[in-house]
Amino acid sequence: MKLMRLMLAALVVVALVVPAAVLAAGADILPFPVTLGGQKAVIEKPDAVFARIAQPVAASAELAVDTKENMIIVNIFDCDANGNAKQGAQPLVVLMQGTKKSPINKTMDGKAPAPGHHVMNIVAGGATARVFFTVK
Repeated sequence: MKLMRLMLAALVVVALVVPAAVLAAGADILPFPVTLGGQKAVIEKPDAVFARIAQPVAASAELAVDTKENMIIVNIFDCDANGNAKQGAQPLVVLMQGTKKSPINKTMDGKAPAPGHHVMNIVAGGATARVFFTVK
């Protein structure tokens, strides 16, 4: 009977700790809500290394970041279909100061993301969201 109680206690602890760990892992790659072209970034698997925008977006799609921070820095990298940034790829940089929304083609050098796969790092207040998307 003692063994049964001990196993039940262990099961309760695991049931409480494992979901929290999974949520914490997801919080690492998506610490704040992000939408692109009206689509929410979603973490598809507990072990994902980035969140994903499901459908392709236009090169002028609006990025919206739900954070209290006043300065948001976005780096957009070309990548392969698995989200691996291309070697030597220079990022497109979008600065959002005093706003939570910006089209992704409003970059520092005036270039829009090319059609294809991209991964972006969105930095705000010491936290970084990592989001994979495709430009049509």
